[in-house]
Amino acid sequence: MRLYPILFEEVENLQIVSLRGCEEDSFEIDLDNGDVRDCTDISADLESMFKDSGVRIMSNENPYSALIDSEGKVYGGLVVSYELPEDYDEFEHGGGVITFSVVVDPMVRGQRLAEKLINDLIKSNRRALIKAQVINPLMERILTNLGFEKTSETGSREGLVYERKPTR
Repeated sequence: MRLYPILFEEVENLQIVSLRGCEEDSFEIDLDNGDVRDCTDISADLESMFKDSGVRIMSNENPYSALIDSEGKVYGGLVVSYELPEDYDEFEHGGGVITFSVVVDPMVRGQRLAEKLINDLIKSNRRALIKAQVINPLMERILTNLGFEKTSETGSREGLVYERKPTR
């Protein structure tokens, strides 16, 4: 007999799927079980997850990626906004500023899923300055481990912000 309920689910075989461009042109995502899901459905699930967690998606943020299982259930994801650099040539080579928000289903926290999502963003955008406004203090450790530095404090106009400089 178990004295305490299981607080977290152990999930395996999750994959990160790209949602880039879904807001302009719907496309299907192949699932490991052989089915497909439309990106707009996955984006809607991700938006609900943000809403349920109390994190508001800003009007300039769009779905970037989602963490799904073989059935297409969403366990987390990223939304991003882009600021173009003044030099268009720099943008052509991946420059600019990306600001992101991340959410993970509370039932699967503690499995480094947020770190996996952020790391995927970093790998695909090495030449961009990547920024995160931090609401959850636990996120500070994750960001520091991924090479982000604190650039403003809680109470400032921007709030608590971490940035990761571009790598060439």
